[in-house]
Amino acid sequence: MRITQSMMTGTVMRNLNNIMKQMDKTEYQMSSGQKYRLPEDNPVGTVQTLTYRSALVETNKYLDNAREAGIWLDNTDSAFTEVTSVVQRVRTLLEEANTDTMTPEGRQAISEEVAQLADHLKQIANTTVGGRYIFGGTNTANPPATFSGTSYSWSGNDCEIQVEIDAKATVPMNSIGKKIFADDVTGTTDPNQQGLLNFLQSAATTLGAGNQFNYLGRLDKLSDKVLEEQANIGARENRIEFTNNRLQSFEQTMTDNLAQVADADIAQVIIDLKTQENVFRSALSAGARIIQPSLADFLK
Repeated sequence: MRITQSMMTGTVMRNLNNIMKQMDKTEYQMSSGQKYRLPEDNPVGTVQTLTYRSALVETNKYLDNAREAGIWLDNTDSAFTEVTSVVQRVRTLLEEANTDTMTPEGRQAISEEVAQLADHLKQIANTTVGGRYIFGGTNTANPPATFSGTSYSWSGNDCEIQVEIDAKATVPMNSIGKKIFADDVTGTTDPNQQGLLNFLQSAATTLGAGNQFNYLGRLDKLSDKVLEEQANIGARENRIEFTNNRLQSFEQTMTDNLAQVADADIAQVIIDLKTQENVFRSALSAGARIIQPSLADFLK
């Protein structure tokens, strides 16, 4: 077969064009950090990339939910620890006030401290996280505990705020403060049916009149409710922690898999680009020798 000058020229140009395409692909990998520019460059890898990214988005959503729930539960646990301290202090004061040797004046002095503890308890009941009241049920926009001058009222409900921490797995991130702070019967004056807030207010009123307040049994029951709810909070915190650790491990695995499929090996890309540059220069040099001047060049 006869080899013409035009055939040699065409071969050189095709080879140069192929090298330039390889250099363009390598330059894209260098600048973007991605292995492939278009889905058709690697259909299987594209499907895997979409799968891994979808899994990461979902996992990050669960991690965010678990993180928020953890913050709520941590603050709730701290609040109940403080409530327990208040209850213990009130019990000590009531035991002291109920002795036969205590004078009416002494009970009045104790009454003032109990009233202050009741007000402090109201502040605990109105604890907020990110501007949301954590003990009001789903009514998180308004303070659940308010004082009218003679008694406390409760505007929170008994609904749980469920948060999804894993696929088809939800956990309540709030505690129902109504069970502890609010009365069993709205508007009751019977200490045996009052929640912590009005129980302390009744104690302060009775002691302020110089009388004994013999309802330690009710106070113990309320204290047991606090401890029971705190144990429930701890169980939920443990579950969230275990789930969070597993999700973080899964997130790391998905991130590694995504990097293997979609991310370019920059060190290898640099080597490839340098090699392609040398090949391109060599091809240009060889082409300059192959494509000899024609007769037309001498007639110019």
